[in-house]
Amino acid sequence: MSNLGLLMKRLLLVGTITLSMLCTESMMNYHTVEAKVKQVERQPKNVIIMVMDGTSSSATTLARLYKGKPLALDEIVTGGVRTYSAESAITDSAPAATALATGNKSNSGYVGVLPSIVSSPGLK
Repeated sequence: MSNLGLLMKRLLLVGTITLSMLCTESMMNYHTVEAKVKQVERQPKNVIIMVMDGTSSSATTLARLYKGKPLALDEIVTGGVRTYSAESAITDSAPAATALATGNKSNSGYVGVLPSIVSSPGLK
């Protein structure tokens, strides 16, 4: 390959990388969102936690597509947690509740009982 062809390829590569970096930076700065802080006059008395047992993110995405607009739960704070048991990927309610409440995995059929082989760091 000639030196001119190699030089052209290098210039094209550098130009493409530079252009993509500039476009990415401008898009990131354009879409900034400011958080609106609402002053709370008093502390909440109660907190309600709703656990959607067995509902995956793909199920809620499908519901959004079916409805054609955002769901009511899109306006509230949501999160996800992995609640599979210590012995299998498919779990029942007992080890799932243990994982939610304590942060530790348990075997199927047991609530709040650590498995015989503990895989959680820091626990004996």
